[in-house]
Amino acid sequence: MVEVDESAGDVNVLRVVATRDIGKALNPAAIKSQNEGGVVMGIGLDLWEEFKVEQGQVVTKTLWQCRIPDMLQAPEVVPIIVEDEEPSGPHGNEGLGGMGMNPTAPAIINAIYETVGAPSTTRLQPK
Repeated sequence: MVEVDESAGDVNVLRVVATRDIGKALNPAAIKSQNEGGVVMGIGLDLWEEFKVEQGQVVTKTLWQCRIPDMLQAPEVVPIIVEDEEPSGPHGNEGLGGMGMNPTAPAIINAIYETVGAPSTTRLQPK
């Protein structure tokens, strides 16, 4: 769910429902945390972060300048665990690193489309 200021080109991500088939969930709390963190990282990568290099020199010297999101900027994340035991995985589970990042950009684009009725052609910035 997003809020879009079409006149300014701003996007504010309000809520993300993130589901993941993890095989057998051995540590549900850790899986939910990993899912939430991946979503926030995906939002930062998709909308905020900027690593600048000018004439071969790094201009972005700190993570603060890179605009990595923190928990105050995180939207509500509803993590849902789907358990479908994976026979080839140890103890029936699967790996889960970075699982929330990959689907974040398409989810944001779809939410923008649903909100404004058309895909955006501008680079959108968070509030």
